[in-house]
Amino acid sequence: MFVDFDVRHRQDVPSFVKEHIRFFDEERPSYALVCLTPKEYRERYSEGGQQPKKPSKVAQKKKEKIIKEAKAKKESKLKN
Repeated sequence: MFVDFDVRHRQDVPSFVKEHIRFFDEERPSYALVCLTPKEYRERYSEGGQQPKKPSKVAQKKKEKIIKEAKAKKESKLKN
């Protein structure tokens, strides 16, 4: 997923970077992590739990839906 990370016109760059890292770690599901966020993945598998299998077609469709929603949300924010 492409994320516009242009900070040239940002007033508070440290806050912007901190928010992006939080989003990346806590909200953005990763296909490589079976459509879990990095935080969810760590919590679920850090205590020696069985590692997940590759994503199914259902997970792929979930990923596509999340990407579509994220793009719509981003476009909405840009309009405001």
